[in-house]
Amino acid sequence: MSTEVTAAVVCALATGALASGFAKDRDAGQSVLAAVHAGASSPESLFAGAVGASDGVVARVARRTARSAPVPPASGTVVGVRRGRSAALSLRPGAPPVAVLGDRTAFGSDTVLAVVRRKPGWLAVLTSALPNGTVGWVRDERSSLTTGRRRVRIVVDRSDQRLDLVRGSRRVMSVAVGVGRPGSETPTGRFAVTDKLAGTRFSNSYGCCILALSGRQSHLPPGWQGGDRLAIHGTDGRSAPSVGSMGCVAVDRAPLERLIRSVPLGTVVTIRP
Repeated sequence: MSTEVTAAVVCALATGALASGFAKDRDAGQSVLAAVHAGASSPESLFAGAVGASDGVVARVARRTARSAPVPPASGTVVGVRRGRSAALSLRPGAPPVAVLGDRTAFGSDTVLAVVRRKPGWLAVLTSALPNGTVGWVRDERSSLTTGRRRVRIVVDRSDQRLDLVRGSRRVMSVAVGVGRPGSETPTGRFAVTDKLAGTRFSNSYGCCILALSGRQSHLPPGWQGGDRLAIHGTDGRSAPSVGSMGCVAVDRAPLERLIRSVPLGTVVTIRP
């Protein structure tokens, strides 16, 4: 969580969208693209991303998984923390809080959380405040939370180096991507999009855009000076499939801009081996 606090200090990027409507989130994506074309820049590197990546370090293995393996559909439900309110985060329903989530993320976006389970009066959500694979529980209180739906989801197959954008049960986009290099492989599991950011405001290595995810990279190499947040981001001009990262997923510019425009905050991202 200390990394998130630092991120909040060094970059005030208010590019997220309200949980109350897809149109506003789409507009936020357009704002990100506008910031990209404005050419803003900053030296900060907060993601397990492209710094130190090199060509040819990620070898493709047998195409054996995501192209045919089914992915359980996500519920599509998201909750947003209302402006000026907060949500206490517990490790199980009724347990003491371990963190408090405000109405803004560390990067300045509206806090929108993917809901993955329900119990009476409680919602299990994906959040960067907890380790990978751990869900947090918040009270289902309409006084502090808004509710929305997400029709799309992202599936990344690490071995196939492929990202699919899925709407309902239909694949609407499929692109080759770069993934974590050997020793810093992209973590697998279920995450969610927390922020949509202009990559050039951090480093040219991130390309045009960043979809920040709720996950973290727990296997960073010694001496790594960047951050540990996972993300889907662009490249410095190289073809994405040839890029090996510290754990992030690299996507070429054209499909990444489409993701920025069409993927709302709170979208579930499943990363498979």
